[in-house]
Amino acid sequence: MSDTLVRIKRAVLAGCYTFSEKASLEMEVDCLSKRLHITACPTCGSDQIRVVVCDLERKHQDHVYMVPDVTFYECPVCGEKVFDREAMLKIEAYSPAYRTERERISA
Repeated sequence: MSDTLVRIKRAVLAGCYTFSEKASLEMEVDCLSKRLHITACPTCGSDQIRVVVCDLERKHQDHVYMVPDVTFYECPVCGEKVFDREAMLKIEAYSPAYRTERERISA
C-alpha cells in the first residue's frame, strides 16, 4: 500500500477528515451515509453481520459500567463486534479508563 493510501486510511479510521460540500451533496443525492457500512464480517467473512443497538456492559479493572444505546455491528456466526468512531467515543465517555485523562485535559 502506498504511503498516501496509508495516511488516508489512518485519517479515516481516526475520524480526522471532512467531506467537501460537493461530496456531501453527491452522497445525499445517492442516499449514501457517512456512517460505517459493513456487509461482511471482517473476521469470518459471513454476510450475516447485522447492526445492533443495545446497552453494553463493560469492565475496567474491578469496575463494571454500562454504556447505554450503543450502535454497532455484530456477527452472529463468530461473535465479532465492529464499532464505528461514534460508538467508540460513546464507550470512552462512559469508561473509567479515560476519566483521569479527561480530568487532566480539562484541568
